[in-house]
Amino acid sequence: MKTLTPILSAALLLTAAPMHAADTPKVINVQVTGHGRAVILIPGLATPGAIWDGTVKHLQDRYQCHVVSIAGFGGMPAVKTNNLLDDARDQIIAYARTQKLEKPTIVGHSLGGTLALMIGEKAPDLPGDIVSVDGLPFLAGVMLPGVTDLESAKKGAAAMEAQMKGQTPEQRAAFQKNVSIPSMVTKPDDVERVYAMCSKSDGATVAEAMNELLTRDYRPELGKIKCPVLVMGALAQISKYAPKETLEANYKNQFKNAPQTRFKFFENARHFIMIDDPAGFAAALDQELAAH
Repeated sequence: MKTLTPILSAALLLTAAPMHAADTPKVINVQVTGHGRAVILIPGLATPGAIWDGTVKHLQDRYQCHVVSIAGFGGMPAVKTNNLLDDARDQIIAYARTQKLEKPTIVGHSLGGTLALMIGEKAPDLPGDIVSVDGLPFLAGVMLPGVTDLESAKKGAAAMEAQMKGQTPEQRAAFQKNVSIPSMVTKPDDVERVYAMCSKSDGATVAEAMNELLTRDYRPELGKIKCPVLVMGALAQISKYAPKETLEANYKNQFKNAPQTRFKFFENARHFIMIDDPAGFAAALDQELAAH
């Protein structure tokens, strides 16, 4: 894949205006590939920007891809921050404005999808379109059984964070390789590829980021988003636990405050939709980009 060299990528960031306050660590890195209208691509929990390599290859002849990597994920050095999601949101906004990106489409997977929604809420003038790939405004509502409010979410999230931080590196690796990633990616070769990326992540950062995701509820703020929103939902793995209609309703209920939201469900893809169904994902993304 054609990308900027690390030196050129660093130079691009160093010549830009400051992207964060002096007391806030830098939590993002951005690589730029291609030409045309800007598309910002944000990865999910524990994965680097390289998770979007296939998408960048598909888009780069028509769009300029700004691929974000987040501190502590997929080999990016970890930094000390108590608000990784907020810091990443603010720094992506600052980056887009510094680079004078005109109404970029913001595409995020999982945690990145939640970040895309957060950007739309805080800077409604910035994005021209948001695509959330299996990312939700209230993750706890679908991930923690019986949770409907923030107080109960915080209890479940605290228990999960403690469990994650209590794992030895060997236990964490075994869980990722044998349980977690196979539940989100279908083909064994793809499981190995995603595991190779996730295994380079900082365990404490991943646990803290998961806690942040589970203890936030962005549903009340969705009405601030002014641009179109497309939510891609993966049904292949979770459809064994509930009827398809129930799962689709759960997604749609989370976006009641953003009536401009549209939905595209993938019955044969697990959580990493762009890996499990690359052709279907590319077609849906192409259609969305062409429309907006």
